[in-house]
Amino acid sequence: PKRRILYEAMIRESMKCINLGEFPLFKAYSLGKAQEAILILQKLKYPVIVGNYTTSLINEVYRKYGYDIRAYNLKDVSLTMIKEGTIFVASDKNSFGRNLKKMLGYEAKKFLGKIREIFLSGWTILSGNGIPLSGHCGYDRLLNYIKKASPSEVYFFSYDRGSEVFLSKDLKEMGIRSKFL
Repeated sequence: PKRRILYEAMIRESMKCINLGEFPLFKAYSLGKAQEAILILQKLKYPVIVGNYTTSLINEVYRKYGYDIRAYNLKDVSLTMIKEGTIFVASDKNSFGRNLKKMLGYEAKKFLGKIREIFLSGWTILSGNGIPLSGHCGYDRLLNYIKKASPSEVYFFSYDRGSEVFLSKDLKEMGIRSKFL
């Protein structure tokens, strides 16, 4: 899908969560995808909080090169900053939860129950569980590239373990060994 459509979906999902009294948690890789998400989500004028340290470090590099990334680091957040309308971006819900508990202690529980995870991954186009924001080509173009490159073996990685099944099966049908890392 075109970026404009994906960005509109991110904004729509954020507003749906906020209107239901939930906190959207956009699950995104720390490098690239998280910053793209932050740049879109901060236009909503709600606080955006980054839930993992690596993403915060990468945000600093983006700022150094002129990107106007206005997201708080979870370690710098107080209880009063997390209010209705807060949007979270993190690479992993579990580490986000641990980090939130470290920062807010017992008070974190009241927020964790209201978190709605929204995956940002091209693989979600297969499951419909998230927004298919991808930093690379689509699945068909990936398979075409692999076919043209004609490797004897392909190593691949994705946070979405379900993608392992699809790609392994398709590569096997093409006569190519594969290994999920």
